[in-house]
Amino acid sequence: MTFNRFLSFFHHLFGIRIKVKNQFRSQKSYSGEGNLKANIVVIKDVVEEIERRILTDFMDLLILSILHRNIGQVGGYDIIKYLHRKFHFLPSSGVVYSHLYTMERDGLLRGKQNGRKRVYTLTQEGEETAKIVFNAEDTIVRFMSMVLHKNGV
Repeated sequence: MTFNRFLSFFHHLFGIRIKVKNQFRSQKSYSGEGNLKANIVVIKDVVEEIERRILTDFMDLLILSILHRNIGQVGGYDIIKYLHRKFHFLPSSGVVYSHLYTMERDGLLRGKQNGRKRVYTLTQEGEETAKIVFNAEDTIVRFMSMVLHKNGV
């Protein structure tokens, strides 16, 4: 797959449009080193964008996972710290708290005030949902692999 087809594929599949940084585009060398550096930067940017989108789009599953694996109560800020420490991803508090409120409204979480902090635990339904998702991990991985391979990667 050529580099341009690679970029076109990711734009089509994930809606990602990456621009090559001007500093690398303007570099000319007989060895093609400038193009190689530009390609590496673009691929790194594409991968980081995909990781960010996956983490953002599946925030509810990440929250289920964090609460399922932690004994006790977890607050929104604890989730943000965990995601930053584990994935080097710093979601906005608005993204995390909106997912927490929605999941609480849907009956997956139970929130309660603990001083100034609101903490969350899984409900029985949340625990069962987490177990179903974790038991389907192999199926989900196979599905994602199939999606990528059927689209030409």
